Amino acid sequence: MTPTTRSAGVSSAPTHRFERTFGQPGVAVGTTTPTRCPVFVFEDYTTPPPPAPARHQTIEQLMSEWEQDEEWHAAMAEARYWIADQF
Repeated sequence: MTPTTRSAGVSSAPTHRFERTFGQPGVAVGTTTPTRCPVFVFEDYTTPPPPAPARHQTIEQLMSEWEQDEEWHAAMAEARYWIADQF
């Protein structure tokens, strides 16, 4: 069975209008009253982790290196599936 997409020109016209007019046409009418919204300020920013020491690698660097090897890539994919199934 082939899924089909209906053309926008073929769809039926709306049967009910959802707009309402609260006043005379051409006259601007406020529909709501303006309210002030609360502003939240979070000043405790997280600090980025320090760079890896010389002659060391980060986890991201190790993962990208491992992902380039097909055998390691397959092993990492299997490990991800195992973690997803277990937890």
